[in-house]
Amino acid sequence: MIVYFSGSGNNKRVAEKLADLIKADIERLDDGQRRCFFRDGFQAATQKTVAIKQLTKDLDYYDDIVLVTPVWAGNLPAAVRTFLLNYKDRLLGKRVWLASCSGSGEDNKEIVNKAIKCLSKDFEAALLLSDAELKKAKADQKLQDFAALIARPPSC
Repeated sequence: MIVYFSGSGNNKRVAEKLADLIKADIERLDDGQRRCFFRDGFQAATQKTVAIKQLTKDLDYYDDIVLVTPVWAGNLPAAVRTFLLNYKDRLLGKRVWLASCSGSGEDNKEIVNKAIKCLSKDFEAALLLSDAELKKAKADQKLQDFAALIARPPSC
């Protein structure tokens, strides 16, 4: 299952491409807020949480969860932080993957550690794309490689 949050639509595109490649169900994290650059950035920078709508799909049904998120103000968006904190107990026995598309791509590698801190466990792997890669279709091979990792059976 792919759970994604997107402000500009880039991470939605990443989530949809991954869902197509691995034939996964997909669900959008919804905080019910209209996007506002200043509020969203402040909430991310100060590591706030916000109310999010309950997922419509049951996480217990899935062995693998792929979280797709932007990076705002060098941090997780408030809705993503809320998801990780609220659902971390239900994610503990699963393989969890992280994908992100942001202005800085791989330069935002610290976001992985920030997400691990919220989740209290490591990700199987992380994919950090830049907006420029996505817009020029340079991300296609990276997405295919990441999808192949996810599709591999768990190691013993």
